[in-house]
Amino acid sequence: LGVLRGNLFRKEKVLFSESWHLYWFLLEGDKLCYYNDESCLEHIGFYDLGARGITVHPTMYGNPIPDSSKPKKYEFQINIPKIHREQDGVSVFLAAPSQSLLWHWVDGITQWVNAFSRAKAKNS
Repeated sequence: LGVLRGNLFRKEKVLFSESWHLYWFLLEGDKLCYYNDESCLEHIGFYDLGARGITVHPTMYGNPIPDSSKPKKYEFQINIPKIHREQDGVSVFLAAPSQSLLWHWVDGITQWVNAFSRAKAKNS
């Protein structure tokens, strides 16, 4: 698998809100970490991608729309299922700066999750 380098993405602050913020994302091991910017040394949050059943796909906004000011221009979604009774599942909405980066990350995260799931199954 190729290494996904960091990229700036807009992240929806609250599900189905119009509040989007720009963060630097980096795939680190089994975590998708996000930072205020690429110069930060410590992440401000992360999503655990080590769970089974994670799906990644472009949303209906994954194709270009005429108004380029919309932050959802190249949006994709990561669904992380509920792992423990105490933890809810989560849907993460990100918007890439271009269609090629959208597909780079959707394909890359999907390949990584599939490879991680196969390795986890093999070791159990």
